[in-house]
Amino acid sequence: MWRSEGSGRTGSRAVRSHGDLHSWKKRLAGGVFSGCVVYGRWWVGLEEVYGRRAQRLLIEGLGMGEILVLSATSFEQQVLQERVEDVVRQVVVGREWVRGKIAGREVLLVKTGIGAVNTAHALTCVLQAVRPDWVLQLGIGGAYPGSGLAIGDVALASEECYGDLGVRTGEGWQGAELIGIPVLEKGERYFNRFPLDREWLQKAASILPDAKVGAFVTVQECSGTDALGIERGERFAAVCENMEGAAAAHLCALYEVPFVEVRAMSNRVEARNRDTWDLPLALGEAQAAATRLLEEGL
Repeated sequence: MWRSEGSGRTGSRAVRSHGDLHSWKKRLAGGVFSGCVVYGRWWVGLEEVYGRRAQRLLIEGLGMGEILVLSATSFEQQVLQERVEDVVRQVVVGREWVRGKIAGREVLLVKTGIGAVNTAHALTCVLQAVRPDWVLQLGIGGAYPGSGLAIGDVALASEECYGDLGVRTGEGWQGAELIGIPVLEKGERYFNRFPLDREWLQKAASILPDAKVGAFVTVQECSGTDALGIERGERFAAVCENMEGAAAAHLCALYEVPFVEVRAMSNRVEARNRDTWDLPLALGEAQAAATRLLEEGL
């Protein structure tokens, strides 16, 4: 079922004929119901009647996804959502997709959930349906010792690294090369590291000249001690740590979609002490940086 945010009118749970399907696509794409909310039950009803191909046709008919914007949580994209015009909301596999325009550019905002698995699943759902021009991951991160980053500073990823994929041996941690099976073969063999497109990175850095450029590390076990923060930062010559970016970089390499990642530092990677964190500052700075990338034509 859909509901118009403006009028409160509702529509049927499922479309009943192919003619109706094309009519719905045309009316939605044309913006007649540009303020509608498409609920999960209506989406499921469409699949029951027409199958997954109909879902894909509807998505394509809406013209979604020129720029795909990902964040792990809703509060990492709240400011961006408030800037979206001509909003269409959908729930796909329990996740909300917010489609519209920012500074006249078509965007699709998706909250993935935290961690690599949630990110990979959410991004796969989108990339199987539409092919965005590029993907922007934004969020908060933890600054590694020696990075020179302070709380509130912004960083751009030059590469993403799986920081805890490998083997723990008597001599210490070893990367996935020791296992010998790449996580991706696409022109080259990828193990832990996913270099980001240099041209896109240079464009982003020109828009955000104060951002620190360097390697990001993605882990599922966050570093909560001084020693582990130093170890991981030095191992990858990295500037910050997060929980999602490598999964997004991995999927974008697989689907050959340009990927850009920007994060603001909420904390230092050291002995865990939430009293020293500044989440509101980092959330604001990350979204301000993402907004500049969107508005200034990346």
